[in-house]
Amino acid sequence: MLISSTGPHESKLKSLVPEENTKIKFLGFCSGEKLDNFIRGARAVVLPSEWYENAPISLLEAYACGKIVIGARIDGIPEFLEHDATGYLFKSGDKEELINTIDLVYSLDDSLILSMGRYAREFVSNNYTPERYMKDITCLYRELGGDSTTP
Repeated sequence: MLISSTGPHESKLKSLVPEENTKIKFLGFCSGEKLDNFIRGARAVVLPSEWYENAPISLLEAYACGKIVIGARIDGIPEFLEHDATGYLFKSGDKEELINTIDLVYSLDDSLILSMGRYAREFVSNNYTPERYMKDITCLYRELGGDSTTP
């Protein structure tokens, strides 16, 4: 398991992993191509958020790479994650449910994971394109009585 993250609990998390462990690696902060490669090589992306996010970009980035998400059932994450289709939800802060959900994903057949990842990629490709954004924002301006022909 590779963990790409930093934050106030990083040293505590590292201290929970025995020194002889060879299965868990902490990569620290990743961005750009390094992050994309990291995501593409993953079976799933885990978002154990306890923070309220309206539109979790990490979830959309995972979908764009064709990966499913194991996400906390908090704020905007359930609005973007279709349980059993684009990933799996667990109760935010519930360590046991998170462990069980990760175990479930590791037990699934590779073909199911790939199929769910393709569905996640389709979801983001159909709903989060520049063209879709322009169409939606233009409609909003029109509804508000604005002139949609000016930038």
